[in-house]
Amino acid sequence: MKAVAFILVLLLLPIPAHAWTPSLMSSGAGQCSGDPGDSNADGCNGAQSSGSDQVANFLASYGTHIPPWYVAGVNYPVGYAGALSDPSGGSLPACASYASNVVTINFAPCTIDHFDFSLHNGIILTVSTGITNGATITITNNNFTIGSSSDIPGGAVVVFSAGITANAIIEFNHFDGTYTYTDGCSGGCPSELLLFSAVGNLTLEYNAFINTNQHDFQYNNVGTLTAKYNYISGIGHAPSHGDFVASNYGGSGMQVANMDYNTGYQDNSATHSNAGGAFCYVSNVNASSAVWTGECNNNTFVAQSGGTNTWSYHVRVDPGSIYLSTLIENNWFDVSGALGGIENGAAANGPFTCIGNKTLGTGAAYTTVYGTGGSFTCS
Repeated sequence: MKAVAFILVLLLLPIPAHAWTPSLMSSGAGQCSGDPGDSNADGCNGAQSSGSDQVANFLASYGTHIPPWYVAGVNYPVGYAGALSDPSGGSLPACASYASNVVTINFAPCTIDHFDFSLHNGIILTVSTGITNGATITITNNNFTIGSSSDIPGGAVVVFSAGITANAIIEFNHFDGTYTYTDGCSGGCPSELLLFSAVGNLTLEYNAFINTNQHDFQYNNVGTLTAKYNYISGIGHAPSHGDFVASNYGGSGMQVANMDYNTGYQDNSATHSNAGGAFCYVSNVNASSAVWTGECNNNTFVAQSGGTNTWSYHVRVDPGSIYLSTLIENNWFDVSGALGGIENGAAANGPFTCIGNKTLGTGAAYTTVYGTGGSFTCS
């Protein structure tokens, strides 16, 4: 009887916040069972049961001092699931057309679903500048892999050009730019995988962005950016530094950026030899009239030491904007292969709130802020 009572007492005791075992992390069917965090907040409940991208559990090497939630691309899959069709094969929806390795979305709303854009040495997806009705374009469960036909200098594999007014939901896709550096960029180095210069809101969720020369995506206009539950690896293979998001080069107006529960991972592989830039890159270089508000919360940032990887900073705030409020909270860092975790290159025109960030492996508070452009502190 005493043994039963003792067991009941143990069951009723609170569980320490970070003392859970990585080996208990699950995937596939029932993948959210045992999630130590909120499965709705961390994205696990919204994930597909399978996906093109789920890496080996690199968090196991950090012991029990790891994020107290399930991590995108590690504990649950991201990217596309299911069979994909050839975009050139006549199965596109009526809102889109194909010609010469380019799929064009001609009107909206439109959904591009389960296509393999890696075929025929790379197919580009572009949106017609005639779309100005503010409708939503959904791009889901596709494979975008750069090849010799899509290796375009300064280009991208998914393009929303200036002049478009539309919202975009881009989810459950795989983006891969490996070809552009394995061939030495002989066909030219695309600056990013995704270019969004439309007026409208952009939602990026459950995507994998793998091996880019510079930026994963560039966001150039007025609207709200929501980037959650994405897995990013291999940023910055070209001579220029790389970023997950390079935002608003030349635009103006209100910008809202919410980047939460993403995974940024640079291992110490020799293939990651050039300088990576930043993950949450709050930047309005050429946009002094832009007004920013946003957050970079609950992300997992890993830049491993031991190789030639030189990721700069995981979070960077750049000059050129008026910052109404920026929240940097509850992120987990391994900066052993980076210059640092957080850099402030902006004038001190916040307010900035930087709290609750931690170091992988020790659980110690991460409070270091680099840079001389202004001053804010982390606690």
